[in-house]
Amino acid sequence: MKKTLLFVTSILFTLNVFSQVGTTTIQNGVEFQIESNSKGLLIPRVALTSTIISAPVGPAPIATGVLVFNTATAGVGSTAVSPGFYYWSGTEWISLRSSGGTPSLQNWSLLGNAGTNPNLNFLGTTDNQSFRIRTNNTNRVTVENDGQVVIGTNTAPIANTLTTINADSGQVGLFVNSNNSQRTIRALNATNTQFVIDGGNLDANGGRGVIGISANLAANATSTVMGVLGVGGRTTFTELPGESVGVSGQGTTGLHVRGVGKGNGVDYFSAYFEYDQDDNLGTSNGPFARIAGKDVNYFTGSNATRRDVTYGGYFDANTSTTDFVFVGARNNNTSYKVLGGGSLSTMVEDRNGNNRILHATETPEILFEDFGTGKLVNGEAYIKIDELMSDHIFVDESHPMKVFIQLEGDCNGVYVTEKTKNGFKVKELQNGRSNISFSWNMVANRADVLEKDGTIASKHVDVRFPIGPKKLNQEKSVEKKYEIETK
Repeated sequence: MKKTLLFVTSILFTLNVFSQVGTTTIQNGVEFQIESNSKGLLIPRVALTSTIISAPVGPAPIATGVLVFNTATAGVGSTAVSPGFYYWSGTEWISLRSSGGTPSLQNWSLLGNAGTNPNLNFLGTTDNQSFRIRTNNTNRVTVENDGQVVIGTNTAPIANTLTTINADSGQVGLFVNSNNSQRTIRALNATNTQFVIDGGNLDANGGRGVIGISANLAANATSTVMGVLGVGGRTTFTELPGESVGVSGQGTTGLHVRGVGKGNGVDYFSAYFEYDQDDNLGTSNGPFARIAGKDVNYFTGSNATRRDVTYGGYFDANTSTTDFVFVGARNNNTSYKVLGGGSLSTMVEDRNGNNRILHATETPEILFEDFGTGKLVNGEAYIKIDELMSDHIFVDESHPMKVFIQLEGDCNGVYVTEKTKNGFKVKELQNGRSNISFSWNMVANRADVLEKDGTIASKHVDVRFPIGPKKLNQEKSVEKKYEIETK
């Protein structure tokens, strides 16, 4: 009995001694307290092999909360271990912090880190897993395991894209604001280029693929502002001093415009130009032009059939009902180089340097005309028409050639006979045998132009006072506001 009591007393004394090493005052709530000004506590040192293998600590299962100091660098990927303190969570070793003397290999301070080595220290993963950054517990940035960066709550990257920005509704995907910067955004590609900058709008209800706006007018007569500048085949470009230019295209082909997509039965054009001097959509009375277009079913009155006019260009001064012209036009199966409401004219310069206008004769039919001279020999002469002219005129009983003779000497008078597209004969009246000169003027219908298969490419014969296209209307513009947001 005495031996048993002595043994119990010894144990209690021993526990009391070791629970308060180096101190006589035990802090509240403390089971085991050590105090020293020059000594530390040595935790068992072991060589771990992996964060998910408890050995060499054992026997398994080991207690949750076991603390060790790992001396080894072992394992790969997310289960690798490095020297430092680890505790057992019940399923794996959790690192407290790596060994002193170098920055933590697993932990980054919220207050910043010093002495890091960019070749060794980094934020990210060492296995084939993506890396994400969150705020408010919502994903904001994802770095995919293949290096693609995705910004936004949608973590799906676009294929073969280094950086994807998935903007939510109402958000601007990327905003770059600069002050006193020569280039706010710059993109270069040297080889295998499709598009250096690619803007695509997939909204059929509106939107723009690319917009370039210079918000202010040119400040003075020497400055130039541009919304969009496109230069091909060179690194230099020209400007118009004092002008505010919306789009400037410069290269071996300065501007390429191709209109596509409209179906049959509707008007179309590849390009539309207008100048609104008072900048008022309510008036829209300035000159305008359409390029490479078609106006469909322009005349339906009386008994006329449906007609279309296709044109290379339409130009309209827009000051009256007649100051318009179609150029390179096709109207009711007839081709026209110039077709319009004004007069056909040219200009010459007078001795004072002024341009003077000359007006051309215009006829209700499509005619070719030629002039020449001849001479009666014993009262007659045969005039052979140039082959090039005869190949392009049409002569028959219903479409006779018209010949006008101006005598240049005294005789009994003359008449014209044997008229064909190849020539005509001039004979003196009353069987005269004069030998005098004369001038002649020939007018004939222009022949139809035929394709190689014999079909009519352009109708000319029997075209008289044909119905022509009306003056086209201006397109109605709708003003939209570009919001300048710098917040």
